Parts: sequence; structure tokens; C-alpha cells
Amino acid sequence: MRKSNSIFKTAFVSEAGGGIANNDYFAFVEDDDFACYVLAAGITDFETSEAAKEVVEHLILSFEERPSMSKTTLLQYMNETNERLLSGSHAHRLKASVIMIVTDYEKFRYVAAGNVRLRMYRQGRFFLKSSDMSLANDLIEKGENDTPLAKHEERHNLYAYLGKKDFFKPFVSKVQKLADADILTLYSRGLWEHVDEQEMDEIFAEATDNPQESVDMLEEILLSRQPQDLKSYTVAAIFINKIYRDPDRERKRLFYMKIAVGVLIILIIAGIIFYIFYKIRENKMEQYLAVVQEATSSIDVENYHAAHDNYLKALRHSDTNYKSVQIYIQRRLNTIENSLEMDQFMALGEYLFQTGEYDEAENLYLKANKLAATLHNNKLRQKITESIEKIYDKRAELQKAAEQQLNAKRQTAINDAMKKGYETFTQKNQAQEAEADARAFYADKNFEEAKAKATQAKELYLELGMKSKAAEMDILIQQISVDSMISNAVK
Repeated sequence: MRKSNSIFKTAFVSEAGGGIANNDYFAFVEDDDFACYVLAAGITDFETSEAAKEVVEHLILSFEERPSMSKTTLLQYMNETNERLLSGSHAHRLKASVIMIVTDYEKFRYVAAGNVRLRMYRQGRFFLKSSDMSLANDLIEKGENDTPLAKHEERHNLYAYLGKKDFFKPFVSKVQKLADADILTLYSRGLWEHVDEQEMDEIFAEATDNPQESVDMLEEILLSRQPQDLKSYTVAAIFINKIYRDPDRERKRLFYMKIAVGVLIILIIAGIIFYIFYKIRENKMEQYLAVVQEATSSIDVENYHAAHDNYLKALRHSDTNYKSVQIYIQRRLNTIENSLEMDQFMALGEYLFQTGEYDEAENLYLKANKLAATLHNNKLRQKITESIEKIYDKRAELQKAAEQQLNAKRQTAINDAMKKGYETFTQKNQAQEAEADARAFYADKNFEEAKAKATQAKELYLELGMKSKAAEMDILIQQISVDSMISNAVK
């Protein structure tokens, strides 16, 4: 329907120029919904090249298989064609410049690689053109060279063309709307090297609705110059005498407007609902922040019971959709519970310290210190450390007193032992002296004194635990008694 309700006229001329073969190739196809126009120029140092024909045929075949104006699809056409040239089995690698126009009879888009050109006219005036992908064009655009592009020595030094191995990046234009009486022209280097753009503009400014007349006039101008180095040349003109106009456009526009209005109403209602929920949440958040602030103030003054109650309130006021907020509150509650438990350990530890249960007090202080470490409360840790040091000081004090008491007991025992040893030594001397006196008196026949001294020595030896010596004294006493009886009988 689009093609039959639009008028597109195409004419072209393509010749070998001064060569023996035409290395340019132009072809187009106009389907019901899309049309495609492709011009390619072979890049070769030889007299003939099949590159242009192969490029155009492959691009048109790709287009007919999946017609589209999307940028992605056009780039796929070009990349697939480039891979085809690179993987070919020709004697030398095929290369070509190309430009491809795709239209849906209302608008168009083109993709290009190389220095085949497009020039567009609207109402007889120049409207837009493509840019060569060459070093010469870049130098001129940067203002580094003022040599005309048609004569520049770098005009064929291309950075994008089909058959390029690396960094192949063709240019894809934006979508451009068409209008009645628009003219699209495609032309190769054989034309633009010898016919300038001003001459082309003059011809198309006076063009009728027959593109062949304009194409023939361009060829006449070219051949009239009789250039010595004329290469293959091609010029194609597409006269858009009438574009396609969608008969459902107004109905579609009204339909889309109704949809847009409906969507707008839905968005307004959704916005109102969102605002209400936002205000509810904002009010809830204000309550939450107030309770959290109060809880924080309670922590600052170490009123952990009040802080615990306030954080429980904050948990009730918090939005269940904000998991991070609830996690934060829960962490604060855990911190406060640890603080309360730590206070209990501290209070009980102090009580046990006062009652003298130092080991139990130390265990509680160490538990409190562990909790203080998890709370990162250095002030409390310092306080706990001081309490533990008090226990150590008290232990040292008790140990010192015990050592002093033990030393006193030891000294008393030593003194008692020394005293007892001295007495034992004295008593032993007395016993030995009494024994000596007894034996002396016994020798002098003083039996009465001898028996008294022997008896004294026996008693002293018994006190000293010297039983053998005491037994000797018994024998001595018996001998004294016997000799005393004999002595008395003789008298």
C-alpha cells in the first residue's frame, strides 16, 4: 500500500569512464513497505573489480530478507557484507566504497562507508549531504588544509570501507522525514572529481519531475570536460514526487491522544495516592526520628533503660519497607541490652569485691570488659580496668600480709627450736657432768655420792630421750649398790 500510494522515480547512468570495465554498480528495489537504493564503487589497482557488484547484490539480498530502517539492522547488513568480502576466494582482496538508502516512503535513513556520496534537495535547494570518510575530508573540516576535496591527494585515503579487516565502523544517519518534491542523488568519484557541487545544485534547481533529464545533463557536463583520468562514474537520482501519507494517521493520533490522556489521568491519581502515602510515611518518619533522638540523648547520659524503651517505640514507628532502618534499630537495641548486662556485671562485681570474693568479682569484671569491647566504649573499659586493678592490688596486699604472718611464725619456730636446742645442750652437759661425778665418786669409794650423781644423770638422760645412756646409769647404780653392801659387810 505504501508504494502504490506514493510516487518515487529513479534514473541513473553508470559507465566505465576511461577504463575498460565499469567498477561501479548501482541497484535498487522498491517493495510495498520499504525501498532500498545502493551505490558501490570498487577500490582496486587493477582494471576490473567485482567488488561493487558483489557488495550491492549482497546488501539488497540482506535487505529483502529482513527489510528494516533500524540502525542496528543497517549495521548488520554492512558487517555481514564486509565479512563476505574478507572471506572471499578471489585472487586479490575485494574492497569498495558504498552508500545505501532505505526508506518507508515517508522518511529515510542511509548508511555509508567510503567516499560514495549522497546529496539531497528540497524545493530545488540543497538540503543535506553525506561526508567522505577520508583523511582529506578530516583535514579540511579541521581547517588544516584548504585544497579542494576533489583535488586533495588524500581524498582516497579512507578510514572506512567494505573489505577493511580491523576497526570497520560505517556511518549510520538519523532518520530524516521526506517531503513532496524532494530529490536524493547518489554519485561516485568519477563524477565528483570533475563536476563540482555548485553545478549539480544548478541542474537540480531547475529539474522537472523526470529524473532522467537531470542525470543526462550531469553526464553531459562531465563528458564535456573530457578528463584524461576519468574513472568509472555513476550518478543516480531519486525524485520523490509524492510521499506516502497514512490515511489512519488522524485516527491513530486521536487514539494515541486518548491513551495519553488516560495514562495522564492514571499518573495523576497515582501521584495523589503516592503523595498521601508519602505524607503518612513522612509523619511516621518524623515520629521515628524524634524517638531515636530521645533514645540517643538517653544513651549520652547512660540512662540505658530509657533508651531501650525509646528504641522499642522507634521500632514500632519505623517503616517495615525500610529493612535497613529496622536493622539499625535492632542493632541499637542489642547494644543497649549489652550495656545493661554489662552494668549488672559491674554492680555484682563491686558487691563481690566488697565481700572479699575476689575471684568471682574478677570473672564478672572480665565479662563486662568483653561486652565493653563489642560496644567500643573506651571510657567503660578504662573503668573496668581500674576495678580489675583494685582486685589485683587487694590480692597483693593480702598476699603480703600472709607472707608477713608466715615469716613471723617461722621466726618463732626458729627461736623456739634454738631455745629448745640450747636447753637440750645444757641438760646434756649436766647429765654428762653428773655421770662423770658419779664415776669419780665410785672410784673414790664414795658410794653414797656416786649413787646420787648416777641417779641424777639417769633422770637427765631419760628427759633427753637417751635411753641407752639411762640404761648404763642403771647398771652403774646396781654396781655401786653391790659394792656398797660388800664394803659395809667387811667393816
